[in-house]
Amino acid sequence: TFHNCVFNRCSFKKGFLGSSDLFGKSGEYSGCQFLNCDLTAVNFQSPIIDHCLFKDCNLNETDFDGSIISNTKFIGVLDSCFFRGHFKFSGASLLSFFGRHNQKKKVNKMLNVDFSEAKLIGVLFENEIDLSHSIFPEGDDYAYLNNLTDTVVSVKEEVLQWIDPEEQRIA
Repeated sequence: TFHNCVFNRCSFKKGFLGSSDLFGKSGEYSGCQFLNCDLTAVNFQSPIIDHCLFKDCNLNETDFDGSIISNTKFIGVLDSCFFRGHFKFSGASLLSFFGRHNQKKKVNKMLNVDFSEAKLIGVLFENEIDLSHSIFPEGDDYAYLNNLTDTVVSVKEEVLQWIDPEEQRIA
């Protein structure tokens, strides 16, 4: 397990790193390449990931929990991955309670994160994450909805105004 380690311009090739919190507890990955690595169910807990490349890796249930990601490119399939605006247990720690450590202050701004050559399947973006500076694949398979709750309410109101009850049911 790597805890608070710094990796600068390293290449991880065809490594099996799956099912662990191998990259847990902070750390930094700058200019690193992950090539054909198995990162299945790896839990990245709050590291800084900057100027990195994830190419043709097995990113299945990979949790980028609280990672600060910028200037990074993903190529290949991302299946059931998690990206969050801040660590999922922000505020749940006793250290946070006493004001000594607040993970919510570490915000994942997703600056220049490029998914344009990735296939996203069931990927979850949550906890106040801002995706406005990220690049996503183009095409009919993807839709970017800002403020999902308001969008769903607006669509529901529109559908209820339709005359045909069968079309309402299908929608």
